Amino acid sequence: MSENEAFGMYSKLYVLMRRVLTRSIDVQYLSQDKNYLAYVLKEALSAEDEDLQKLAAEIEAICFPKTENNVTAINEAREKRSAPEARYTGSLR
Repeated sequence: MSENEAFGMYSKLYVLMRRVLTRSIDVQYLSQDKNYLAYVLKEALSAEDEDLQKLAAEIEAICFPKTENNVTAINEAREKRSAPEARYTGSLR
C-alpha cells in the first residue's frame, strides 16, 4: 500500500472515529508508529458501528497480515508480557 493510499484510509478512519466515538486521532502518527496504529484499530474494532469496524478490519488486514508465523510470534510475546518476573520471594523487603 502506498503512502497516499494509507493516508487516505487513515483519514477515513479519523472521520469515522471522530463521528462515532467522538475521539480524535493523529493521522500522521498512525503512519509512523505501528503500536499506535494497533491501539487505534483495537478501539475502532470494539466500536458498535459497522462502517468503522469494516474500515478498521480492512486496515488491519493490510498492515498486520495474519500468517502462521506472525500469529505464533504474537502469542509468544503476549505470554511473556502477561507473566511478570517475580522480584520478591515471600514478602516485601
